[in-house]
Amino acid sequence: MRWYTDYGRWGTCRNALGAGKWGVCDKDFAEDYTLYFRASRYDGDTGDWVSPESSLQHSGT
Repeated sequence: MRWYTDYGRWGTCRNALGAGKWGVCDKDFAEDYTLYFRASRYDGDTGDWVSPESSLQHSGT
């Protein structure tokens, strides 16, 4: 997943544990701002993000 905030932060979150294993991304975001995110696929063998990504989504007020 790629994420962006409306106050200038951005980053990625991916599961490096392998297929069928749950990973957790623990990020600390400011309250009362909007978080935008895209579902993405990552190829761990090549280190590349794979297209296509999902549409930009948002969560917040």
